[in-house]
Amino acid sequence: MQTSYSSFIALVTFDQSYHKIEQQIAQNHKAVQTLDQKVQQAQTQLLDMQQKHETLRNDVALVEKEVTELQDKEQALQKAVQAISSSKEYNAGLKDLDYVRATRQAAEQKYMQLLQKQEDMQKKLDQAKAEYETLFVATETEKQAIHAAVAQLQEERKSLQPERDALEAAVQPDILERYQMMRHKVSNPVVQIQQDSCSVCFYALTPREVQAVMQHQLVQCKECYRLLYQP
Repeated sequence: MQTSYSSFIALVTFDQSYHKIEQQIAQNHKAVQTLDQKVQQAQTQLLDMQQKHETLRNDVALVEKEVTELQDKEQALQKAVQAISSSKEYNAGLKDLDYVRATRQAAEQKYMQLLQKQEDMQKKLDQAKAEYETLFVATETEKQAIHAAVAQLQEERKSLQPERDALEAAVQPDILERYQMMRHKVSNPVVQIQQDSCSVCFYALTPREVQAVMQHQLVQCKECYRLLYQP
């Protein structure tokens, strides 16, 4: 029992370093996800800006067409008014001409405002494209470095696996099963007792449980279910 207990504690101690490698790998994967999300967010904003710019461009084209049509209509009315001989019809024609001219002037003003807005939007869009390209390149470079670090950590983990397998083989199957079960649930499945209590949840052990731990027997915490031991 002593040999198996010592082997188990050795496995637990080994897994603490092993777990750090796994944590670093997981953290690196999370860092890549964060970078991808950042790029995706920038891309979404850029696409939204491009869509707004396209909508504005279409608005400019529509107003430009409206101005052209009003100019043609105004010229036609001017010719028609000049050909009118009746005073009453002439006055009515002038009113129509004034209305078309005022409408055309309002449309031209709107057209100039939209052109300025389109120009401002184009500048923002060009800047956003440049910023996105810079972000994309920087992100890809950072991801390559992270992937290289992950590959190195994976190789390190792989090199440790034979030693871990040997330690695992020396542990009693029932103890190993309980350990593996808790290992998949928490990062610290085995903890020392402190002042006759679990050092994680502070569950107070009974005198019999304390005695068992002191005799190098594994005791499971009745509160958090971690395995308790004393070196």
